[in-house]
Amino acid sequence: MLTSFHFALSFLTTLPFPFKKSLSAREIAASLSWFPLVGFLLGLIISLVFYLLTPLLPRQINSVIILIIMVLLTGGFHLDGLADTADGFLSARSHPEDILKIMKDSSIGTMGALGLILVLLLKYTTITQLPDQMAIPCLILLPVYGRFTIVILAYLASYARKEGGLGEAITQQVSSHEIVYASTFTIMGTLLLTGFKGFLILIILTFYTWGIKIYATRRIGGITGDLLGFCCESSEALALVCWIALFH
Repeated sequence: MLTSFHFALSFLTTLPFPFKKSLSAREIAASLSWFPLVGFLLGLIISLVFYLLTPLLPRQINSVIILIIMVLLTGGFHLDGLADTADGFLSARSHPEDILKIMKDSSIGTMGALGLILVLLLKYTTITQLPDQMAIPCLILLPVYGRFTIVILAYLASYARKEGGLGEAITQQVSSHEIVYASTFTIMGTLLLTGFKGFLILIILTFYTWGIKIYATRRIGGITGDLLGFCCESSEALALVCWIALFH
């Protein structure tokens, strides 16, 4: 149990907890149970920074600092997946193999750059507009929601690439146990911090993730690790928009 949590912490963050032990595909998949908890730790860090800086800086500057800290804490891991997914799915190509080839390219194209700019701009704008009384609870839950949607998508979808990879280990081996544990933690945290409105947002994100699964399956036959990153980042942006709509 501690091993899978250690792996999740090392895999999802740049925090100084390196993981060197070799794990089986099933053990890697088991770490998904801890993804929302890792998100909670990230949320605590950014919400604490936000709280400390609020008396000192305008909300706009504070929001930029929060986004920078999130990038530093995660190494831009999921943003890379967002950019690759935008490059592949928004290209003129329609054949699955062509899309997958574009997504695998390490360079960022025009669509990838636009995707990054638009999602980060949306996050920045919505964070600046969060009601004062809800800003801290929302920032705590934001990384939780993003990583929870990774668990959902990994459980719902199959892996698209023939050559395999870490994404295959996650998607092919994840079980209902990971869904139950991740869902329990996320739902309890949501109800405690934001009540029923927060739970409604969680339902919206679940359907959104299901929609990603359907669309990706039609386009490329499944998902990849990049799509998991895209799901995380875009779900966080969607959650912020929903919070503004429900709490503003």
